[in-house]
Amino acid sequence: MRHVPGQSITAVVCVSALCAFFAMARVTAQTPAEKRATSAQKKPDTKVLLQNAMNHLEEARSDLKSADTDKEGHKIKAETSVDSAMNEVKAALKADYPG
Repeated sequence: MRHVPGQSITAVVCVSALCAFFAMARVTAQTPAEKRATSAQKKPDTKVLLQNAMNHLEEARSDLKSADTDKEGHKIKAETSVDSAMNEVKAALKADYPG
């Protein structure tokens, strides 16, 4: 398969457009009663959400570490990004946001 310049960008734009379309369709398909019910629900605790994010990041880090090849430097960049995200989540947890 030949590499065609711009083909990757086109694919990303198409996928993004489809995601936006389906997200918009879901939002506009809600009835007013559903919208009120959604907004009336209690929002999840920020600390719980941050802890869940940390768990997912730790799992991602473990998966990246166990991968056997670097894939042209992208694996190392991904590991660095995950480590950075983990540091930010740790900082947010230390800040002890209310609610």
